[in-house]
Amino acid sequence: MVRVKGEDLEGTLSSETILDEEALEKELQTAIEQENYAKAAKIRDSLRFLHEDGKASVLAANARFYNSFRQGDLSAMQALWVKADHVCCVHPGVSGISGYDLVMGSWEFVWAEYEFPLEIEVKNVQVHI
Repeated sequence: MVRVKGEDLEGTLSSETILDEEALEKELQTAIEQENYAKAAKIRDSLRFLHEDGKASVLAANARFYNSFRQGDLSAMQALWVKADHVCCVHPGVSGISGYDLVMGSWEFVWAEYEFPLEIEVKNVQVHI
């Protein structure tokens, strides 16, 4: 489920619309079966927007992550991670580390090993939603 600001499926401006991809897929199928092609086109466009918005969000988060790593900005790195037990990080040569506090501790350890700024080149980033 994704929250976006913009127009709802009827074209009315709303401050926040909740888009559920599965629900939209079902609505699209129903609109096609009912031969309501105008509604189907709007739903198709909403699904496309949902995918594009999701990709843009992932790419932006990826850029913020690598920028904070490049600059050695621990506070920016901390702001990127959800403060929860389910977060996980896998550093090269180490098994997965779970939980916000342990993950942040691992980044503090990484920070101690490098002199910043780092030269990090990110290539061929692909996002599949």
